Amino acid sequence: MRKRINFIWVILLLFLVFCETGLSQSQSEYALIRRPVYYDPLIWKWTSTEVWNQWGVQLFVNPVSAAQSYVMTPWYELWSAVSFHLDHGWNRLVYQECLDNWIEACGTRGSGIGQFLWPEGIDAHALCDDEYYSYYYFIYVADAANDRIVKLRYDWDYQIMDWLGTITGGGLDLPQDLDINNGGTFFWNSDDYLWVLNGHQIKRFTLDGVLRKTYGSYGCDLAEGHFCRPTAVVCGRSPWLQPPYDPYANSTWIYIADAGNSRLVNLIKWTGSENIYWNKTLQSLECQYFTDLEVDNFGQVWAVDHENGKIYKYTYDLYPLCCFGSFGTGENQFYYPLSFSNTGGYLRCGDVFVAEAWTDSSGGQYFAIGTDIVDFEVTSSADYRWHYISYTLVDPSDVIIEIYDDQNQLVDTLFNAS
Repeated sequence: MRKRINFIWVILLLFLVFCETGLSQSQSEYALIRRPVYYDPLIWKWTSTEVWNQWGVQLFVNPVSAAQSYVMTPWYELWSAVSFHLDHGWNRLVYQECLDNWIEACGTRGSGIGQFLWPEGIDAHALCDDEYYSYYYFIYVADAANDRIVKLRYDWDYQIMDWLGTITGGGLDLPQDLDINNGGTFFWNSDDYLWVLNGHQIKRFTLDGVLRKTYGSYGCDLAEGHFCRPTAVVCGRSPWLQPPYDPYANSTWIYIADAGNSRLVNLIKWTGSENIYWNKTLQSLECQYFTDLEVDNFGQVWAVDHENGKIYKYTYDLYPLCCFGSFGTGENQFYYPLSFSNTGGYLRCGDVFVAEAWTDSSGGQYFAIGTDIVDFEVTSSADYRWHYISYTLVDPSDVIIEIYDDQNQLVDTLFNAS
């Protein structure tokens, strides 16, 4: 005898994007997921009190940007992982080893070696295959008031920061954000470039500091090629994409938060040339509050809404997908967030760090990138014999569909596959 399914039963969907899991709640609640990161750090949310109690280190005055880097062994195991965080107020770089749970700081106020003056932006390579690659991959800091880019290298063996020199000239004047563009060969950096947000222009440097291209000029008139108070630049991060991932979400796509014009801008650089063309814009009031952009391993674009405590997610061509979080200091809330950084999603490490700016929650929170579901609906036939579950996943995912009764007892597993 068939058991009739009624609507007091609960349909539960578990979505997995690589190693990130989440529950089917509302459309905005599982874009980011609270879960173990790098074998579970000591604390999920950095605060001045927590960091002082755990490590005896004074945390930030004003964290403005973050980056993450890691090294994989030849056996594709995580050898080490470090988060780097700029402290704009104390002119220093704070870094934390994610496996051993320690935190250190370096840098003082000034213009010499080992010094910063109002640093604004940071980016780092994520390493792969062999820890010896660490000697060829670097960290770059937009040292704004010194009108330079500082080039650093983190010594994975001795856990110290090496000063390698600076990039100056090329019209650098208060550089405020930067991003390393992987040229399409993930294991080599000879074809990588550095995109720098410099006033109302975008500059493209080689990793050795040779200026290759300057693009844009000042304008608050919404015209193409004009930028008005731009706040962030990021490049596509998916040169190795293959179906079912979108082939257009690759490293030739550049994104700018053009805050004064209340828009996101998508630029495309022609492969094999220095030509850059204006591809698309997204006009939205939220954009005037965006302080940072990031791209995940699916090519999706993430934006930090500093004023309203939200994280927005878009497709590679700037179609809005969802928003996550709200203003505040509680669970899944952000108090004036400033930056969003992830590991690049390499080898199932898609964890992210959201830096916050003020109060005792100055520091940040760890999350993992989850998938998103839209258009979720359950319908039934007229005689209730058949029931239909429909939904759309934003990213390729492993899906488990389970039905529970009102006593939270599992009734049946309908689907468990990619």
